[in-house]
Amino acid sequence: AGGGTRHEPEGLDGLAHLVEHAVFLGNAADPDPVALGDTSIVLNASTHSDSTAYIGSSSPARFDGLVRRMSRFFHSPLFQADRLEREKEVIHNEFLMRRDRSLFSRAYLAFEGLDKARVASGNRDTLKNITPEHVRDFFQIHYSAPNMSLVLSGPQLIE
Repeated sequence: AGGGTRHEPEGLDGLAHLVEHAVFLGNAADPDPVALGDTSIVLNASTHSDSTAYIGSSSPARFDGLVRRMSRFFHSPLFQADRLEREKEVIHNEFLMRRDRSLFSRAYLAFEGLDKARVASGNRDTLKNITPEHVRDFFQIHYSAPNMSLVLSGPQLIE
């Protein structure tokens, strides 16, 4: 997707990372994220400065299900307030886990309290004012077809 941390509006640090997580939290076709727990399909994502990557892996026999599931993430996501609030805590915990190991996080801590301090991944303080409307707006702007690319790899024949 064409939205990354450099596309975040001023004062909304961590928005791109929250959107990355939010697409996994349910959509019109699969409203319950717990129901997505198919262990034969592995999903992951990562937010970068100018893009967000979503990665899926499955056996060749489950490939159609993987493509269907991943395409649903980007069609009619729900962005429910209660799930977003829980996910903000997940992101904050990721921040805490990385804080001592990441060069970026150490650099942030060196600038903490200065105007230039920024937490691209987001933490409890930076995420607290992000609303479902911010998430929807960011998604609508940066997660449209002209801003997205799809790469498929596997033994399947193109039909």
